[in-house]
Amino acid sequence: GSDMCIRDRYRPSIHNLELPENFNIGNGSWGFALNPALIVKHKTMGVLLSGDYLYQTASRSAYKFGNQFQTQCLVYWEKNLLNEFKCIPYLGFYGEWAGTDQYANDQKVEGTGGNGKFFVGGLNVKFQEWMLGLSFAKPFSQNYSNGETRIINKFSTQISYFF
Repeated sequence: GSDMCIRDRYRPSIHNLELPENFNIGNGSWGFALNPALIVKHKTMGVLLSGDYLYQTASRSAYKFGNQFQTQCLVYWEKNLLNEFKCIPYLGFYGEWAGTDQYANDQKVEGTGGNGKFFVGGLNVKFQEWMLGLSFAKPFSQNYSNGETRIINKFSTQISYFF
């Protein structure tokens, strides 16, 4: 096959094709996560503080993705609807930071890394063991890829089952 063809395997020469490392499949790097969370609740109101730290090891070709950190502080309110439904709106702050990737020669990878700070709002609807979550995040400060990338808004949905 052609050297320009991308296949379903790790390609240590992907940078020669001017493609980023995250286009590689199964690059052999490991990540270790730490996810502490604290919830303080009084009656139907509460505060959630959480953080996520991801430490990344180097890939087989010694490429290293930047470590990542995320944190949030949310204020929420629970409202029981009917017997089985619970409505949980929330507001708060979310921040994320990603370190710069490094090539095997320890040179920084241009266009990687960055940070953003967001105002967050959302709604979770819980029915028995199921929960549907919708959230919206609006950035008030950001710097991704040395200003090359800009986030306008973030939307997310989530379906969870608690067992």
